[in-house]
Amino acid sequence: MKAKSAGEIKGKTGAFMTTSNKHSDGRFCWNQIATQDVDQAIVFYSALFGWEILEEELGHGDDMVRMLHNGEFVVGIHKISEDEDAHWEPHLAMSDLSAFLALVQEKEGFIVEQPQPAGAFGTMAEVAGPSGGRLCLWAAGEFGGHSTTPANGIPFWYELQLLEEGTEETFWPNLLSWTEASNNQRRKNYATKDGALISQIQILPESVAETMLHPRWVTFVQVGDVDAICRDAEAIDGAIVRSPYEAPGLGRCALLEDPQGSVFGVIRPA
Repeated sequence: MKAKSAGEIKGKTGAFMTTSNKHSDGRFCWNQIATQDVDQAIVFYSALFGWEILEEELGHGDDMVRMLHNGEFVVGIHKISEDEDAHWEPHLAMSDLSAFLALVQEKEGFIVEQPQPAGAFGTMAEVAGPSGGRLCLWAAGEFGGHSTTPANGIPFWYELQLLEEGTEETFWPNLLSWTEASNNQRRKNYATKDGALISQIQILPESVAETMLHPRWVTFVQVGDVDAICRDAEAIDGAIVRSPYEAPGLGRCALLEDPQGSVFGVIRPA
């Protein structure tokens, strides 16, 4: 598998997009990939998933881009300093940030970043659970996030991966009023009030957990063939963190790492 350079990757103009894709409160709505090398991330994810650059002026120079897949928003990619670790940043839709931040503190979580406006697009904040699992929050303005319709190449599933049992395991379901949909030993699936599956919280196998310093939320992108994507990722300098496995009630999954160390998942839904 041969990856194009960032300059060779096809782009779309900002006028191409017309949909807002607004998500209801408490739903995962967007992802940012924080990386030291934006061009390298564009090359990797474009080769792996067929994503395209949206050519637009976001007010961040070359430090921020948004990506499309089949005409739908997928993720943003932004630059971080060399002394930070590359990572994905899942975002929850939340229209009333002030009220939600107060609730986070009431339940013994932490505010990592106070609300920061992003022009007309919306407002972002970041919170963490008692043991350090972080999630970003997004109060939509003109921009609502990624597609609300499941499709290959679009973020589909979210997992909180823990090193061990503890308060982090119950913090998020209590905070977001999720109900337990299934319990399979070290994995618990959760659903929203209307019964829609939304995430999994799991205690990782020791072989995977030993590479982590703190709990992490992981975004899974829907694909048609998990095993093929794993082979493709290795061919373009990615790595397999956890080989393809069957997740009961969900589908076939794998954990991958991009060339700069950002961990993400892929899933073929059952």
